[in-house]
Amino acid sequence: MTRIAILGEYNPNFPPHPATDAAILHSAAKIEARVKGEWISTEAIDLETIGEYSGLWISPGSPYKNLKKTLEAIRYGREQGIPCLGTCGGFQHIVIEYARNILGYSDAQHAEYDPDSSNLFISSLSCSLAGREMNLRIVPGSKVAEFYGAVDVRESYYCNFGVNPQVIPLLRKGPMQIVGSDSEGEIRVLELPGHPFFVATLYVPQNRSTAEVPHPLVTASWRRRWQEIVKNQNCCVRKEFEMAEHYEIDGLVHHAIIDRIISRGAAPSANELARTFSISPADLEASLRRLEENHGIVFHPNSYRPSMIHPFSLSPTATWIEKGKEGWWAPCLWCGLGVAVLVGGKVTIHSRLGGEVEDLDLEVQDGTPTRSDILVHIAVPPRDAWVDVRHFCATLLPFKAEADIDLWSRRHGLQRGMAVPVGVVAKLARKWYGKHADKNWRKWTGAEAKQIFEDVGLTGPFWSLEAGTGRF
Repeated sequence: MTRIAILGEYNPNFPPHPATDAAILHSAAKIEARVKGEWISTEAIDLETIGEYSGLWISPGSPYKNLKKTLEAIRYGREQGIPCLGTCGGFQHIVIEYARNILGYSDAQHAEYDPDSSNLFISSLSCSLAGREMNLRIVPGSKVAEFYGAVDVRESYYCNFGVNPQVIPLLRKGPMQIVGSDSEGEIRVLELPGHPFFVATLYVPQNRSTAEVPHPLVTASWRRRWQEIVKNQNCCVRKEFEMAEHYEIDGLVHHAIIDRIISRGAAPSANELARTFSISPADLEASLRRLEENHGIVFHPNSYRPSMIHPFSLSPTATWIEKGKEGWWAPCLWCGLGVAVLVGGKVTIHSRLGGEVEDLDLEVQDGTPTRSDILVHIAVPPRDAWVDVRHFCATLLPFKAEADIDLWSRRHGLQRGMAVPVGVVAKLARKWYGKHADKNWRKWTGAEAKQIFEDVGLTGPFWSLEAGTGRF
């Protein structure tokens, strides 16, 4: 039996709610599946039990009784790879969760809860869509287009709220993709690439579902899970791997670790990763070993507990990246600038000149430092970085002047390397780490790394890499 958790306050007199139940039955009957939709009031949401469901449906009918628990459930579904469909009010709350936890706007608000908020991501529509049917254009090549089998569709609405037009440029900065719009170009469908199924529609697809023609989005939201149950693939690769054919498991595991660090400041355990991807501990360990061999992750001795997964450090260091109430450690300033690129917005990198007494607070906006008078000393040539990566990172430090680096090197008996302006290191960090949170991430080859150095003007013997260098 496949169980779908329908989050919302069920009202039999509100047409989209009975239509939700009916749409699930339509799809189940069509493909001869055993599927059950279970309504859960937002006041009763419990994350420990949410994980037992094969899918989440964030229903129409807001405002919900408990906004906080609803957003926590959406976040859980997004992070844990649980298929998630949000329709009408569900669409709106997916936007709020995304704005708060991915884009970093912790005060993002919905006009139904606080119409006077200064940061409304969901606002009242200038013209209500309730009771209307409208044509939509779906982006070709998107998952939603694949599910529909078409790019021109027609759907019905029950909503009075939608995306605030003023925040659309902000929404476009993150991974969520706008894949459906009406004839006026207004946002109507969102999807999260790489996730097994994470789709939000401002319309109510369940209203157009019938026994003869079940709605394709409803069927797609849990079809994969049902097929897995039928096949009884106890050690199968997670649904996400089947639906995202172009992503390799190692890249997905790497992404899951990076994503959790960005969102919560800590890495998931090996057991959590194995559960997330529905793979055996042995298969997960094999993936982690490959990541380690390709320099994608550094573990504590004799364990699979990450110590570093560049540009983040899971062990305390002298480089701290602060963004509002959030923060992360980095192995070095190069990595710290990489963290600034991945988290975006305004951050402050806290470090110490030469790793000694004098503090350095480097303000960075969207990966670009606001000052240019700092030099970054890279003591060890990059080609030798992985001989002792911890030492490489520990000696990559900020200074005010070349003379300071000379004195520091003599005083500590450490190698004198290259002094690079902080602006150049920021450009290097953007090119080097800009794709490290992607699901299709892979480590640079030696040739690719050499090209990145050249692209930012770092040439000469110090930056040369030996021919045949593997993943760097």
